[in-house]
Amino acid sequence: MKNRLILITLLVILSFTGTGCIDLEPNHEEDVQEVVLDFMEHVNEGDFDDAFQLAGGRGFSPEATIGTTRLLAPASIEVEMRNNGFVRNSIDNVEITEIEVQETIAVVSTNCTILQFNAAGRLSGEVEKELFFKLQRSGTGWIINRISFDGPMMITQEEIDSVVIEQTPVDSLIDNAVPLFGLSVALLLLGLYVNSKEKKNNSKKASFDTRNAKPIQKGMVKRFIRIIPSKENEVNKKAYIDFWVKNFSKQPYNNFQIAVKYSPTISIKDPILDFGTIKPGETVTRTLTVIPLNKGWNSIEETRVLFEYSNNKYLSVIDDPINIGAK
Repeated sequence: MKNRLILITLLVILSFTGTGCIDLEPNHEEDVQEVVLDFMEHVNEGDFDDAFQLAGGRGFSPEATIGTTRLLAPASIEVEMRNNGFVRNSIDNVEITEIEVQETIAVVSTNCTILQFNAAGRLSGEVEKELFFKLQRSGTGWIINRISFDGPMMITQEEIDSVVIEQTPVDSLIDNAVPLFGLSVALLLLGLYVNSKEKKNNSKKASFDTRNAKPIQKGMVKRFIRIIPSKENEVNKKAYIDFWVKNFSKQPYNNFQIAVKYSPTISIKDPILDFGTIKPGETVTRTLTVIPLNKGWNSIEETRVLFEYSNNKYLSVIDDPINIGAK
């Protein structure tokens, strides 16, 4: 039976390889979306040097522009964004409304919720603003070369043909597909074994389904989440982490979940917290029970946030560690 399983697996992989069903190409739409969201997060944090690196700061032709201004320095981003109402800490939400990728060029439309403040610095309201991006392939990634406040941009064949793409690591993998085939078979069989073990261990745990979830930057999510670990903890005894979620928007957060990735120095029976639906203006708290196994600092290495909002599913990864001290 075991030999038959191995033979079937080999035949399936061979058929996929021969017909091109194994896709080694990256997901360009996700990559493009991540660049745009990273850019907006840097702008909101006033980090215009890093924003500039995503928008024309690496020196390519044609020259990048924001509005009608050439992107010659980080200050050009700051001035143009401020002149159009995008000031520091004012971007409450960025929603990708449309994305189109054609070979080496991509265009993205966004709808942004912008907070407004009065002369005293107090929140006075919010407005919706549209912002449009054009990107081009650059090496193994994407870079912004046009930002428009007026309307969406079109992709021309001339632009597509003008971009020369250097060989990427994916190309090297394709060139060496035959030598890597044996290794891929071994890794697949190992993965099947590990997966079957994990399914047995996790069969009774809550599901944290990230399929079809759109990535959202941690800076956006951290605004409405507070994480408070307990103090005066002891080794091998229960400790607690409170997760507070506040819905500042006008629509509910549905199927809101938080899952944590933790170090071997912590024991957690169920790493998933289920918040259900969080109504507009509502604050919901859930508590994670943990057991620190070592004296000193024990850490939650990663916090993942999954929720549905306005008919879209979103996933954010907060990689800031949560430290649990124990005596």
